[in-house]
Amino acid sequence: MEKYFDAKDMRNVIDDIEWIFSGYREHSDGLISCYEKYRDNDLFQGAVAEASKLFIGKHQITQAKAQVAMQQKLLDMYKHALTSFHEKVDKAPDARVDLETLDIVNKDFQDIYADLDEYVKYIEKVVKLLQARYGFLGIFTMPKCQPALDTFTALCGGDNPRSGFIYDLMQKFINFDADECAYADSLNFEQEIDDANNLIQTAMNMLEGFITSTFSNIVSSVTHTENSSGTVETTSGKRDEFAVVQERYGFTEEEMEYLKKNYPSLVISLYGASNYSTSDADKILQQIKEKLEKMNINTEEEKEVRELLENLGWNNLDDESIQELIQVLHKYNIDTKEEISAFLAQCAWETGWGKNLTELGSDEYFAGKAYGKKYRGAGYIQITWEYGYEAFATYLMLQKYPDLNGKYKNPANNSADEIKKMYLQVVQDAQDKGYDVSEFTKIVDEGADYVADHFAWESAGYFWSTGGCGEALENGGTIDDVSKIVNRWDTGSFQGRRDNYYKILEEIGKTSIGQ
Repeated sequence: MEKYFDAKDMRNVIDDIEWIFSGYREHSDGLISCYEKYRDNDLFQGAVAEASKLFIGKHQITQAKAQVAMQQKLLDMYKHALTSFHEKVDKAPDARVDLETLDIVNKDFQDIYADLDEYVKYIEKVVKLLQARYGFLGIFTMPKCQPALDTFTALCGGDNPRSGFIYDLMQKFINFDADECAYADSLNFEQEIDDANNLIQTAMNMLEGFITSTFSNIVSSVTHTENSSGTVETTSGKRDEFAVVQERYGFTEEEMEYLKKNYPSLVISLYGASNYSTSDADKILQQIKEKLEKMNINTEEEKEVRELLENLGWNNLDDESIQELIQVLHKYNIDTKEEISAFLAQCAWETGWGKNLTELGSDEYFAGKAYGKKYRGAGYIQITWEYGYEAFATYLMLQKYPDLNGKYKNPANNSADEIKKMYLQVVQDAQDKGYDVSEFTKIVDEGADYVADHFAWESAGYFWSTGGCGEALENGGTIDDVSKIVNRWDTGSFQGRRDNYYKILEEIGKTSIGQ
């Protein structure tokens, strides 16, 4: 990861921390005041009151003050970094130093210097030759190239790569980085955090001891511990969490076995949430229902699709990916052998037979792309650009919640501004109606990696449908016509996509997949 420092971003961070900290400190001061009033209030009498006062006085107030102190120290560290940067590196209020970019620029200038130096020497050689041969006709003036060379030397070091303005700036930044790391280490946050944890643990131990000694009879009847097998031990015996969830929500034996095997943590989360939060439990239950939908896919079809992909040499095969593919084929009516072959041929070409679910390239490569790294190609037919992600997210939200106030905007015939406006409108309407659309807004918020992890086949089916790929084939088009829709500029890939198509068509002909 390259190193960089952005003074403007740092100043914004400091402003944000100061704003948050001012509210936190105000809250903490009020809390500490309440703690102190409670601790000093003589109206509370008895063992329980004295124990709670001791807990408040010795631990809670101290802990609150320690948190305030740590917040202040963090803010001081940020302010120190900004001041140090202005003093040691660059006084510009919005300066940004990017070490990797500076190094590239410096090498570029050194290359230009080398070319210029070679050219100057050539000119000098020509002038001397002319003077020697034709000096009797007059004086041939030597061009004054040295000032230009001196300027480049001052900028990039010329023949000495360890000198020049850019090199000096890089060294300042490296030293600044080392100084700030040393300063941050000197603040000893790690030790302070350990001390705070020890403080909390001490407080909890004291409270636990008080509860045990004062209410031992009550505690023994209600205390429970969870063992490694996922069961709960109580005074009334053992009960399986999975059995509780199955009975509570009416899952079949088959469904519960599937969940225990594939999503045990989700079931346990549902068990916990159902005991304290109906809304959280409903959200988890919805996730489980979506998982169970995948279970209901015909297992024979799943087996046959897996064998097809394995025979084709497909990469990254797992149950969830295969199930998602089958769902997508059904959902987007990709159902004939020819159409499935064409669909998989494009997916194979775009991803290297499932090997790369996001566009490949270095940070430097994506820095030169208008859509950037976040919105690079993703999925089996790789969607790109921020507006492409926004359109995809909008499409899925409208599918799941048809009553949302909005209309899908196809990137093929709508501007980026129109697509963004519609996306924001649909998100706002979903929030107003209390719909949880976070799984779709993450498509835009997190970008390519999220789509590759969660919507790899779905995004391909979406593109196939909205781009008119299936329609092109139904109207007598060829695999080349589909390739033009997927990437009309990459004509050099058409032969490879065509080869993929015939290879897959031959394999799929040996199966019962497709009509």
